Amino acid sequence: MTADEIETIFDDLGDADFSNRDDFLDKVDIQKRVDALESAFDEADLDIKTLKKNPDANYRREPTEWAADAPQNAWDAWEELEALRDFVSDSHIDGPFVRETYFTDYVQDMTKDIGGEIPDWVVVDWEATAAAVRSDYSEFELGGVTYYAR
Repeated sequence: MTADEIETIFDDLGDADFSNRDDFLDKVDIQKRVDALESAFDEADLDIKTLKKNPDANYRREPTEWAADAPQNAWDAWEELEALRDFVSDSHIDGPFVRETYFTDYVQDMTKDIGGEIPDWVVVDWEATAAAVRSDYSEFELGGVTYYAR
């Protein structure tokens, strides 16, 4: 398979249905993306195991078996696949994963869902409440972004 054909396979793969800029991540969506990436590597007939033996290899420096002919988008897909695999394997949780920067709003919404509207005259320190609730959650990282889930 030529480098152009490989590049087309990974171009056709498109973007994931989620981003680490999202307030929530769903493990099912992440697993679907992992499956799609693995299928693209199978279709391109690129052996991921070769890369796993030398994850620091770069086709511009230390070629692996296929790296010399691999377009950059194949390497980008491999890096995405490894990050998502790590995220999925690190978590025994099905989600949702709540982005750290959204967690206080999430706790506020969750509290209102459980107990109804809080009267305006009640003052709640939502940052402190979120910090207390956070202790019941596990922390996960994807692409340098922290998420919480339980």
